[in-house]
Amino acid sequence: RTSERWQVDFPPHYSEQEAGLHVQPFALLRERLGAAAAGDRWWVNPHANPVLRAALARVQRYLAMPFVYSEPVWTWVEGEWLPDETLVVVARDDDFTAAVLQSRFFAEWWLAHHEESSAIRIAESFPFPWPLTLPLGALTGLQQDLRFEASRAARAGDSMGTNSAVSRAY
Repeated sequence: RTSERWQVDFPPHYSEQEAGLHVQPFALLRERLGAAAAGDRWWVNPHANPVLRAALARVQRYLAMPFVYSEPVWTWVEGEWLPDETLVVVARDDDFTAAVLQSRFFAEWWLAHHEESSAIRIAESFPFPWPLTLPLGALTGLQQDLRFEASRAARAGDSMGTNSAVSRAY
């Protein structure tokens, strides 16, 4: 059986009075924190990452996987779910990024580096075929075709097609 962990996560700009308007979550948080609820801004989630929160606000979904995996297994997560510190998160919602991260090239990169570096550093340092910030109109015709092919294969769950398209993108 899978256990769920929930976080009470009021927006970081909320005052105690504003947070208190959410009666049940506020009461639950106060009850769980006990004496610790007497401190300054005790209702603010200490695990909330403002930079990550801002990045996730711009996407409908994002890719995530647990830190503890020895091999990368990415899952789409709906954008309204705030991740906790147990996940590696890629704040992008395009299928091409998913295709590259699900490819054998990323898996090999991950396996070669996962014991010597943090999961986040491995994901950040992976060399994509072209910068992900490059506008679609700046890609060559071939790059656009390969991007579309890799995206289509990833959506279809076709790992051979994904690997083939990603391989040709490099």
